[in-house]
Amino acid sequence: MAMSALVHVLIPFLLCIALANTHIFDKVLVDVTYDHYAEKKVDNLPAFLAMPFNCLINLGYILLGIYWILQPMSDNRDTCAAVYTKDVFALMAVTYGPVQWVRLATLQHAPSVLDQWFTLPIFAWVLVWCHVVDKGWSSRYALMVESCSVLSYGLALFHDRGFEVALGCHIAFAVFKGVRAQVNLGDTASMRYLCLALLSCAGFVVLKLLDHSLAEMVRPEMDSAGADQVRTAVTQQGILLGQHSTQLMATSRKVNLLTAQVAELNIRVQELQQEALAS
Repeated sequence: MAMSALVHVLIPFLLCIALANTHIFDKVLVDVTYDHYAEKKVDNLPAFLAMPFNCLINLGYILLGIYWILQPMSDNRDTCAAVYTKDVFALMAVTYGPVQWVRLATLQHAPSVLDQWFTLPIFAWVLVWCHVVDKGWSSRYALMVESCSVLSYGLALFHDRGFEVALGCHIAFAVFKGVRAQVNLGDTASMRYLCLALLSCAGFVVLKLLDHSLAEMVRPEMDSAGADQVRTAVTQQGILLGQHSTQLMATSRKVNLLTAQVAELNIRVQELQQEALAS
């Protein structure tokens, strides 16, 4: 079953790579600079590690996919179709990690297109998986959903926001199918996992589409706060320096006064000694 899933993932994967490296998607708007990302580039690291935190995320995709591929499913509860859908989803995660990693390392147009494109069938596979859980396996349904998903990236050819529209539709359908499966067959445990999945999905959308905007919103506040902290520190140091200078001057006056008093005392002692000798 795992080998079947591997073949069915690799064939469209390689086909999309071949198409992305033609001139078909030359007009698709993608970001090919590091300015698109909230994370700052580390100049003294090699290109494939230039953004360490993004690299960790991509490594996480790969490791998480491998983990779920290796997880067995009990025969008395799950069918071969469920195992197949699980393996396909895990393999999609494994293949998506290197694609995004190559995009960060090369900043070329084709990997950037693939990074967007491969996101869509991953969400579309949720519909297939939920259909398996709810009604059982259907090859026609799986082929129809994934074909429509792959073709929907064509919207990016007609509008600069075509990918965002396609992704939004994929997410909406995935959420709908997940909630529907929960209503029909779910229990308390599955409800908890559904809520976690929705939370992860929301985080993905916010960070995937708004990471740069959020960074631009935060950076001015951080810069302003940093400048305020510097000004406050300088002011405090100036005040402390003034206080120390005042204390030093006061101490100097006290030392001078004490020196004068000691001199007067020495004179008085000498006078007393002279009087004692005279008597």
